[in-house]
Amino acid sequence: MKTSAIITAITKSIVKMDRILVYRHTNPDPDAIGAQFGLVALLKAAYPEKLVVAMAPVPGHLAWIDTTDEQLVTPQATDLVIATDCANHERLAGELPTGAFVIKIDHHPNHDPYGQLNWVDETYSSCSEMIYELAQAGCFTVTAAVATKLYAGIIGDTVRFSTPETSTRTLKIASALAATDIDIATISHHEMDLTPALSKLYGYVLSEQTIEPSYHNGYLVT
Repeated sequence: MKTSAIITAITKSIVKMDRILVYRHTNPDPDAIGAQFGLVALLKAAYPEKLVVAMAPVPGHLAWIDTTDEQLVTPQATDLVIATDCANHERLAGELPTGAFVIKIDHHPNHDPYGQLNWVDETYSSCSEMIYELAQAGCFTVTAAVATKLYAGIIGDTVRFSTPETSTRTLKIASALAATDIDIATISHHEMDLTPALSKLYGYVLSEQTIEPSYHNGYLVT
């Protein structure tokens, strides 16, 4: 199925269902939270009458992107489930309701097509980039609040546009998100913050490193 047809099918499923639960993977990174909460914010704004919930709590170090939904729901078979940025069913944060219709949106290799509808495209730099494409195709309004989450996801997965997966499409989408007047400097600074675990790891590595002298043509290189 072509990408345009898949996006159309996703949009039709969203329109049809009254309860939409958005999942992501365990041990989330900025793209997992950005794509999940970006999609939730997008759908809440477009369909205020629907129940749209981001499943699973947000770790403290990523709470700057968004915080855990306060509304607790019991997943039901009649729910629409959208799983973002999660390649494998086993890695989903939370149990899927048995019998529910599942849509998978992801940019990793599709070794586990667990959704009834799978939009998986490895050419995207991030899942957040895909959510922006979905918004454009579905004529959803990308507010600054939505753009902040998606931009955070994109620069998180591209390591601030330094990975090989960064494409001209990535930069165009990032530019469009920035045009909504988001605070790109603050988002970038947050992305560079170290978690306590990483700080300890870097401290250990630096404390244990040794520097061997290097010579070139018999001279010590400093």
